[in-house]
Amino acid sequence: MSHMPGELFNLYLHQNYVDFFMEIDDLVRASEFLSFADILSGDWNTRSLLREYSTSVATRGVIHSNKARGFAHCQGGGSSFRPLHKPQWFLINKKVKINK
Repeated sequence: MSHMPGELFNLYLHQNYVDFFMEIDDLVRASEFLSFADILSGDWNTRSLLREYSTSVATRGVIHSNKARGFAHCQGGGSSFRPLHKPQWFLINKKVKINK
């Protein structure tokens, strides 16, 4: 459950997930889950039906792919807070609208 739509949440996951991984194998596994979630939400015929599943696959895939998630206190020195960045999709979408 989130205050934002699932597709927007997926955009934030895509933009920020790399910063939270320590092992390349975990990163590859998470990117596979994100790719699969994109496939689920990419078909226009079933998009409205699979939207929630897509978000669930992306979120759970990123969470469970990261073996170091329980050791967040060890990853960044003293503080484990990492700011999230706005997805680049917004900037690109704005440029497309301007160019049209």
